[in-house]
Amino acid sequence: MSNVLKYITSDGSQKEKRYDIHDSTIDLSNLDISTFDTSQLMSHGRLRELRLDENSIDRLDITPLISCKKLGTLILDGETDAETILSYGTMEDIAKEVILDAVEAFDALTYLPSLNSINVSYDHVRKQEPDWKMLHLFQNSLRVIGCGWMGMLDLGLKKSTQILKQLLNSGYSQNIQDTLLSYLIEVIDNNGPTIDLDIESMKDYGDLVLHIDDVVEQRNAEMRNQFVPVLAFDIDKESIAILESAGESVDTHYADLRMLLLTSYGYEILESLAMGTTCEMREFSKIQEALTSLGYDIKTNLDSRLYPIIGWKNRTIMSKLGIESPEPEIKLPKQLSSEMIEYIWQLAEFRTGTSKIVLSSSSGDSSFEIELS
Repeated sequence: MSNVLKYITSDGSQKEKRYDIHDSTIDLSNLDISTFDTSQLMSHGRLRELRLDENSIDRLDITPLISCKKLGTLILDGETDAETILSYGTMEDIAKEVILDAVEAFDALTYLPSLNSINVSYDHVRKQEPDWKMLHLFQNSLRVIGCGWMGMLDLGLKKSTQILKQLLNSGYSQNIQDTLLSYLIEVIDNNGPTIDLDIESMKDYGDLVLHIDDVVEQRNAEMRNQFVPVLAFDIDKESIAILESAGESVDTHYADLRMLLLTSYGYEILESLAMGTTCEMREFSKIQEALTSLGYDIKTNLDSRLYPIIGWKNRTIMSKLGIESPEPEIKLPKQLSSEMIEYIWQLAEFRTGTSKIVLSSSSGDSSFEIELS
């Protein structure tokens, strides 16, 4: 008895390969695969070896393979990043060693290719992971069903989870589409943020076209009085010398981009420039130029305090270790839920691969190693 595995090649073509459900080895090597949904193998209880090498796969969600209890060999290219949205702690609890060892990136916020693949992570995220990950599953589901044009649709955690659960249980339906459109109109009517909402796609949905002017006005309004905090990095000459010896240069001032990321135009520009939540001031000029081209003159505000830790995520991580740093004053939009705010910032950090932790050696009484990655 045979079954079919579907995949997409590097030229965008969708192809299939048949396999015998009694086979313990599935060889998908050297097929020019660029996208493969591992949730297709969830019910393959006999699978012991899976080969996906000699392909063009950049990122691969291997979370669904945790259900393949007999899988002992997984062969991937060195260029393929095996990822999971789950944390290391969660995967350690539920995955065999062969899967755990294969993961290149935990807490990964990349695209999951199907509702089945999202469903694998759903219960684990709901029970063990932070709430912003549930929003990633919801946003991901919108892309899967063709509603990604709605952008960062912030319905709050409860509504987002309810719709996601409906999608996972019964699939996409006209009723769900009508519900989503109704919620989107409600967000616009309440002057809520419309981050990443595609205005051109709004024209394809009847009365939604009547709300385009409202979206443009709201986006203009959120840029008024917008400013970017500039933070001074408290770093000594010895630390600068260490960084320079490793081929790094140090700007002692950097911009906190978190507020800008929570605006539609700011998010669009920062995404296109591959910026995270922080950048050195010499890089900020690119952002200013892009904003100026849209007609916005964003002010900067120099913080008088010194910061021993670079970056929002790094400050958060180090705070859990008992190493504190001042937190700049930022003005968060009231219309965005706290989970969506956290998600957008986490997404920006993941998208740019921001993982460098730098502490000035004068931070506290202890000396800290400077890590570059």
